[in-house]
Amino acid sequence: MEVANPLRILIVGPPDSNIPRFVKDFTGKALSIVDDTTSIAGASHEVEILNKYYKARIPVWIDEIQDVDEWKNAFSGPEAVEVWEAIGAVVFVFKKPLSLEQFAKLKSTLRAIQDCVELAGGLNLGGWDGVSLAVAMPQSTTPAYDVDAMEWEAVCSELGFEYIDITFKGDKRAREPSGLERIKEAIEAHDWAQPQSGLDSSDEGGDDEDGGFRLEAMELANDLQVLREAAENELPPWEQGRSAKEAATGEADSVEEMESMMQKLLAARELGEGMPVTERKKHAKRAVDDIMGSV
Repeated sequence: MEVANPLRILIVGPPDSNIPRFVKDFTGKALSIVDDTTSIAGASHEVEILNKYYKARIPVWIDEIQDVDEWKNAFSGPEAVEVWEAIGAVVFVFKKPLSLEQFAKLKSTLRAIQDCVELAGGLNLGGWDGVSLAVAMPQSTTPAYDVDAMEWEAVCSELGFEYIDITFKGDKRAREPSGLERIKEAIEAHDWAQPQSGLDSSDEGGDDEDGGFRLEAMELANDLQVLREAAENELPPWEQGRSAKEAATGEADSVEEMESMMQKLLAARELGEGMPVTERKKHAKRAVDDIMGSV
């Protein structure tokens, strides 16, 4: 079976992570770049999968994270939902750190990517069901900062990624793939069929059974983003006459409030299942109005 119009793979990492080398090893073909000084952000490629179950030519999107906050802003929020809907796997490529500071930055970058994935999945009302891999490339400068495999696996697992050291050679007797073989195995095991989009322009007449909730989710997401930005731009406690403890409590309450609103929307969506399309949209509108009215 051939998969037509499959989902995409997003390969992303810091500028110095040697993504071109990884892409060549992973796909078997080099990127078409002019020279080593050319940015690979926005480049495209493909990888061919052929096994006894299916065959597919998976498009590959490539990006670089120059600034974590800027990248996170670009890949989060309502406008990014359709982008994540087209992505079936995120492969974060990085060189092993040389210092504790670099290690901390890598963790914050992974956390930013996972935040985008979770937010997009929440706005999509079905969750993002893709593959998330964190691929460690060898460091050209030695010695590298000493982080053992168990710590890497724990850090990555906590942030929703599977850690893979591309240079690791596992025990052949265990017959468990490692390194590049494990990456290919994880990619091949995913379902690359493109789901039907609920935001297609042809659905404006009301044929999409989830259209009402998807559009109302966008409206809710805008309000949630306003709340998030307000929390992030909040004045320091000493300028507001609040104690640090009070500020921390307020921030925690804001997070719980946003999570609660999303859970209410999901519950309302389940209640609307089986309704005619027109009624679903009315039900969705009422649900969002009730949720935002309780803020």
